[in-house]
Amino acid sequence: MGTRSRTAELGVEPPVDFSYGSLRRIYRLAARRFELRPLGAPLPATPSVIVRHDIDIGLEHAIPLAELEAQLGIRASYLVMTDSDLYELDDDNVAAVRRLAELGHELGVHVDVSPGASPDSAVRDAARRLAALAGVEPASCSFHRPAAELLRGPDLVGGLASAYAAPLMRCYLSDSAGSWRQDPIRVLSETGEPVVQLLVHPVWWGPEAAEPPDRLESLYDERTVSASAAERERLDRALHAALEPAVRRGLLPE
Repeated sequence: MGTRSRTAELGVEPPVDFSYGSLRRIYRLAARRFELRPLGAPLPATPSVIVRHDIDIGLEHAIPLAELEAQLGIRASYLVMTDSDLYELDDDNVAAVRRLAELGHELGVHVDVSPGASPDSAVRDAARRLAALAGVEPASCSFHRPAAELLRGPDLVGGLASAYAAPLMRCYLSDSAGSWRQDPIRVLSETGEPVVQLLVHPVWWGPEAAEPPDRLESLYDERTVSASAAERERLDRALHAALEPAVRRGLLPE
């Protein structure tokens, strides 16, 4: 049963979809019971929702979301990859990172730790690179598909606040791969936990509701307008590796 149907059963309207209007409603609901905060800020005594965004695919969708949050008075954490097969920190993306900081959001690093590598070293290296390129000191970190030993771990990794610190994982809401594992409306309405972590990936969201495969298809089309067949294949492989099991509309059976 989909998120829409579960939400309707709760009697909470309007239901959750991947539109900015729906996200506003999630934030407004959260603000009734919690203080909304970025990842690296010290936790207050009052109940809190940590608002986090991992930038897995690119920064195209990050700025509109960051502007929406700034309008709502929300300061969130945007965690950027400095070594990715899907985007580079070129001039345009560095300008986008700086814009996120100008809007008042916290910057952090989203790190893919190689097997056997030191998470602390990987985070420090990524943080140094982001600071050197964008002139912004990261305050927090998260891991792309973290290994089990990184889950419910220490509060700090590489000197930065970790998204997978044990106190932040007791109540965890995520739209990873375009699918909520728990109903955000239900959890934010009913949980008794003092801290909720809300992970929202900008790639899935837009002004109008759309299914995740359609979002990916639009992104694929935009990036491959003048691409060669080999470049299109590389993008498909990189998207699949980053977002599995989510796939773009063009790869779904008719």
